[in-house]
Amino acid sequence: VEGDLAIDCITCSGCEMSETYKLKQKETKYFAPGESIQYDLENSDNVRVIHTKGVSRIQRNGAWNNLTTSTVEFYVKEPVDHVCLEVTGEPFVIPGLVEEQNVVVRVNGTELAKWNYSNSQVQAKQVEIPASFLAEDRKVILEMEFLNGTSPLSLGMGRDERKRALLIQKIERIS
Repeated sequence: VEGDLAIDCITCSGCEMSETYKLKQKETKYFAPGESIQYDLENSDNVRVIHTKGVSRIQRNGAWNNLTTSTVEFYVKEPVDHVCLEVTGEPFVIPGLVEEQNVVVRVNGTELAKWNYSNSQVQAKQVEIPASFLAEDRKVILEMEFLNGTSPLSLGMGRDERKRALLIQKIERIS
């Protein structure tokens, strides 16, 4: 595929929409305070037009990471002193089997936070991004590296080989 078409697909391969969304033109997404990227079946259009890697198909209440690192790219609309993002998700923690999930958060290649999840409850974690870490065009590449991802297959709990760590539900720009 040539041109500006993104071939990173957030849907599973083989579904009816997979080929359509794989070739869909990605938009320049400007992210204002109070806006969010929703990972749910009822409100997934904004996810389908931004550049995302390492996130599986959207399920009823989120989307699992499907690589060791997941990235989401967007732009900050206006000049700012800082940007605060909040990522809401459900960690893959199973007492006695998977005790915790650790996530290294980078923005435009610079590590800004480390998150620890020690229970399976839905949690919101924040990262503060100083203006000096934004690209000149105010592009943000949010990268989450999952250090303890574990596949259900390796635990004898199904056939899923993906190293699950976090079921991402929402990424919201707080400020």
